[in-house]
Amino acid sequence: MSLHFRGHHVTPREYRFVVLGTAAPRLTGHELRPSDHPVARYLARLGPRSRPTVLSSLHTCARILLDDPAATAWDVDWPRLDYLVLACLRDRLAAHFGSPASAQRAVTHLRQVLGEAFQAGTMTPEAWMRAQRLHGPPGAASARGRALSDPEIARLMAGPLTDPSPMGRRDAGILAVLFTTGIRRAECVGLELADWNPTAGTLRIRVAKNGRQRIVTLPSWARPVLAAWVAVHPAAVLGALWIAAGATGPPRRLSWASVGRVVARWATRAGLGAVHPHDARRTVATRMLRAGLDPLLVRHHLGHASVTTTSRYDLRTADDCAAALERLPCPWGTL
Repeated sequence: MSLHFRGHHVTPREYRFVVLGTAAPRLTGHELRPSDHPVARYLARLGPRSRPTVLSSLHTCARILLDDPAATAWDVDWPRLDYLVLACLRDRLAAHFGSPASAQRAVTHLRQVLGEAFQAGTMTPEAWMRAQRLHGPPGAASARGRALSDPEIARLMAGPLTDPSPMGRRDAGILAVLFTTGIRRAECVGLELADWNPTAGTLRIRVAKNGRQRIVTLPSWARPVLAAWVAVHPAAVLGALWIAAGATGPPRRLSWASVGRVVARWATRAGLGAVHPHDARRTVATRMLRAGLDPLLVRHHLGHASVTTTSRYDLRTADDCAAALERLPCPWGTL
């Protein structure tokens, strides 16, 4: 592979020497304790399910940076990477993944690692500020996923609501929780039966992203759906809120992948095409914002650290803008 530097084609190894001097940005393995490594500090902030994916993305960055198929994220001297190297890495990531969105995620992980290096004092403020201005590849900001309309949600729920079996009640409860609270799939899987407060109509989210526990409230019209499942829940067997009946063994906690299959199965039966659990999160955010709720309340409900993150879940359309404009009073009166 080759990179461009001031109009010349150079290898990644040559690029490092040109930009960074005679020493390649590689650790010997003994300069830092594992807990001091910026990658380790970034991974410590993430949930257990996110860490393997993020680390794999950073390994890919390392292999491109060091021009070594055996390189890992632990081999890179991240604080010494400057903006020019990062810009070339971004372009190589776009070519490697073949998807602007995947390359954007890798760039985001990279910026977070550099942020940890800056916080530790191993990266200068100037270098860190330049690195934060590194944008993703073209096309990375396009909207992903979908937000279901109210009629589509009704079609999705019609199937499990008319299924009187315990698994039908369970699936109806899962869909009702996902499409009213907007909780993440991992948060849904981690729910315990004791987390449901039927008096207040709330669920305590214990397995939350970045360890931020919170309480979410189900609207009054969604609570009977969950209550119908709890009424037949074999609480004496397992304390998890969502369980899978084993064909050859005892009941077990519903898995992360199984929640996705529940959503996909009922969406297919309803003729809705591809629907993913995270689309429920987009749906809730869009419905709340469309109803005129304060974006800060939506942020709190979804458990986002920043309202900027919440804005990425806003899938309102031009029709929503037109309807909002029609509600504004005419400032010059009727002609």
